[in-house]
Amino acid sequence: MIKLQDFAVECGVTDRQVQRLLKKYEEDLTGHFERKGANGTWLDEEACQILRGRMKQQPIVVGDAETQREVERLKEEVLRLHEKLESTQDALRASLQAQIELQGTQARLEASERRTEALEADLEAAKNDLDKFEPFAFGLWRLKK
Repeated sequence: MIKLQDFAVECGVTDRQVQRLLKKYEEDLTGHFERKGANGTWLDEEACQILRGRMKQQPIVVGDAETQREVERLKEEVLRLHEKLESTQDALRASLQAQIELQGTQARLEASERRTEALEADLEAAKNDLDKFEPFAFGLWRLKK
């Protein structure tokens, strides 16, 4: 038999945590522990094995001030990098939007150039046709003879 407090120290947990486990798994532990008033609670070997099996061991993190400062610095750097990433993504979106608009403008410009070329060809044809005519009376024109 071992005292609850000694078992807690042995397992690296608090007395209260062991007491909670006793209450939680009371049905499984019936007959394997005794409460002896002022002397506290005593556990037999089987109760100790059951409790060890049911405990969720959490790793104990031992850190120093230097490690904490490094962790805080890294957290700040992560936040800074997230902000930088967001601003870069915003700039990329704006650049892509500008590129799309530029492509639309370029397509309209090319269409306008084709229309201008067609109009210039029509104008040249009209000038060639104009050479076939000569002024006549009262602002009228007639075919050259």
